[in-house]
Amino acid sequence: MLEIIRAISPFVPIVTSVGSIATPILVLWFGFAFTRKQKEIDRKIKLEEQLRDDRIEIYNSILEPYIILKQLTHDSWPQPGQLSGLQP
Repeated sequence: MLEIIRAISPFVPIVTSVGSIATPILVLWFGFAFTRKQKEIDRKIKLEEQLRDDRIEIYNSILEPYIILKQLTHDSWPQPGQLSGLQP
């Protein structure tokens, strides 16, 4: 066990030095990456909120004739009892 510790001991200062230098660099890099991703998500959400009203208006203009047609055909269907002379 002592031989293993003696074999590793010269590398401990090197690993410590690399770790102390790499840690702030990694923190900065991940912070930059997450901030950039968050800005992209915020921009997408803002754009979707702006387009929501336009989408509703377009959907209403496209679907309005079908809704009117469905209401007219549903209201124009004969109700039970109105066709008493046509039943088999």
